[in-house]
Amino acid sequence: MFRLPLWLVQVVGALLVLNPPVTALIGFDRYDHWMFAMVAILIYVFVALLSVFYYRTREMPALLAWINLLVVVIVPQLIHEAIDVATVDSQTSWYVSGLGALLAVTAIRGQQAVSWVGAGVLSLEVLVWGGTETMFNSGLAGALSLIVATNVLSYALTRIDTETQTYLDKAIEIEAAAAIESSTRMERSRRLSETLRVSYPLLQKIAAGELDEESRQEAKLLEAQLRDSIRGRELIDSKMQEAIRSARLRGIEVVVLDEGGLVALAENFKAELRQKLAAQLDQISSGRVTIRAPRGGQINATFVASRAGTAAPDVFLKF
Repeated sequence: MFRLPLWLVQVVGALLVLNPPVTALIGFDRYDHWMFAMVAILIYVFVALLSVFYYRTREMPALLAWINLLVVVIVPQLIHEAIDVATVDSQTSWYVSGLGALLAVTAIRGQQAVSWVGAGVLSLEVLVWGGTETMFNSGLAGALSLIVATNVLSYALTRIDTETQTYLDKAIEIEAAAAIESSTRMERSRRLSETLRVSYPLLQKIAAGELDEESRQEAKLLEAQLRDSIRGRELIDSKMQEAIRSARLRGIEVVVLDEGGLVALAENFKAELRQKLAAQLDQISSGRVTIRAPRGGQINATFVASRAGTAAPDVFLKF
């Protein structure tokens, strides 16, 4: 997406807010009390440039926005003391367009509410001072039009910023999910490869028909381990494999099923959860154990230990 350089935007903003005081200086001899006018010009220029250049993000600090509103209150009072209403023209009423530009900068930098309040204050000050005829010869109508236009633009920019951030967050989420999925596939592949490597000698015995009772028992354990690697996914690590194997050697039926409940968890939390499950499994002496990681909800994993002939499970834990 095309973006204007920040320095260029700031230069354009500076030219916008500095044009009115330059006009005031050209017609400075029109003021009856030049000291009031000079103080007003200096206050305006300082705060206007501060509003354009201060802070690197688009949104203006709230304190600076309220200072701008204070300037809208003070500067007209100073100018009204410096000149007679009968001599109002584009040079002596520079502050109207100037404050309009200042409020426009305030709006474009995300402080729309303050800019609307400032527009109302400025309008009231000008109309009370000079009456309805000053609406046009003082430039108030043009200043209000500028404030309205920049508020519309600011609302549009805010919406664009919000939508852009939403798209960025979604892209990051998708990328993170893809990375997690890739890591999960690699880990599953590694575990399967390791299991196949360990089981290869036994497979050779099976192929040769050289199975004794011990080899048959080992084959059953390896078959179950392969099934765990496929169905257990994130629930399985070396510690869990050892605990499951030990439980099966004790005659316990163990079922491990990962339905995707651990995908979003941090790796250290997964390791801690697997350690708790393994420790709990080591305490079971008989029956059937089902370990699940259900997708969705607030439960990461469940541990259920039961025995035949009992109505309720001996152990039912949620993690």
